[in-house]
Amino acid sequence: MTKLLTISIPTWNRELLLKELLFDLTQQITQFSLEDSIEILISDNNSEDNTWQLINDYQSKFNFISSNRNLSNVGAKSNVLKSMELAHSEFVLFLGDDDRIRKDCLPELLSILKGSSNLGVLVDISKYKYKEQLKPGYQEYSTFLENLYWYMGNAGYFVCRTIFFKSLLQKYGYDFFNECWPHTQIMILGMVNSNQQPFAKDLIIPIESKHDQVMLYSSYYLWRTCVYDLLISINDIKSLIPLEIFNACRHQMKIGIRQNFLNILQCGVFVDDLDIKRRTRNDILNKLNLFSLKEIVYLIFITFALSLPGFISKFFSNLFIGLTKGKSGLAKKNTFVNTELLKKKLKSERIMQIRSLEFEK
Repeated sequence: MTKLLTISIPTWNRELLLKELLFDLTQQITQFSLEDSIEILISDNNSEDNTWQLINDYQSKFNFISSNRNLSNVGAKSNVLKSMELAHSEFVLFLGDDDRIRKDCLPELLSILKGSSNLGVLVDISKYKYKEQLKPGYQEYSTFLENLYWYMGNAGYFVCRTIFFKSLLQKYGYDFFNECWPHTQIMILGMVNSNQQPFAKDLIIPIESKHDQVMLYSSYYLWRTCVYDLLISINDIKSLIPLEIFNACRHQMKIGIRQNFLNILQCGVFVDDLDIKRRTRNDILNKLNLFSLKEIVYLIFITFALSLPGFISKFFSNLFIGLTKGKSGLAKKNTFVNTELLKKKLKSERIMQIRSLEFEK
């Protein structure tokens, strides 16, 4: 039976985190009698812990849960795409196993989806910094992407028509799509090909993510996810979309480069070891030709800072943050740095299951 919404959850070796999420979701679905409207679909990437047993236990209790288990670990990107491609629904909401949602958000979300026949992608703008720039409701494509190109791809914040994933993955295959932002590419292509509209609303779907607790950040992670792969994801589909949509995405990247610059710099200078610094620096230098002049200036500065001795780069970075962000900026930086250093320690001692960025290729 085709349902209105699939909650898609890719997972791998995250039994305890997944258990918390499934408990919350099943409680809300049964509380509001949403069993006929919602499917939970979990795609397990051949976990080695008790994740698969947990999934089986939940499936035996709730007939609105379905699952897929890959015969081998196919990589994060392919498992994410698989979890949405297999949905038996009109729309799909993608959640990480480390995400947590508001306990009464699903009835409101279903109400919007039922009454929106022309909706292609819905984005929850509750955590978007500049949401006052967007009136709730249907959006013009370019305005939507000028504001939300990076934001829209974050887990828990978007709902997309399932047919976009099924048709585009069948047409292009998994390898065509970007390592970090394949779902964003699919949302853009799906809307362009179908002429269905983007929709923005302050819904407050996710209320918490434990991603910061279980993922180790580095300058390379931030460079790849927030800058390079974001650029490649739109460059690779440039010939398939109108130029104004491409330009809107690039505009959003250019106005966001300063904040990304600060984030990469913080990790590189205060957290990373020499090997990660070198990897980030070399990768940036090899790809500078892809960026605009403004972006190149920022990126060159990052490579210069990462090549300096640690005590010098830390001094000047603190000075720069203090001058631009003040005492509150320095305090925020110190909190972030101390958290990442602690995670590095726990990862090395195998006290907590903390992951670094990995790619399929």
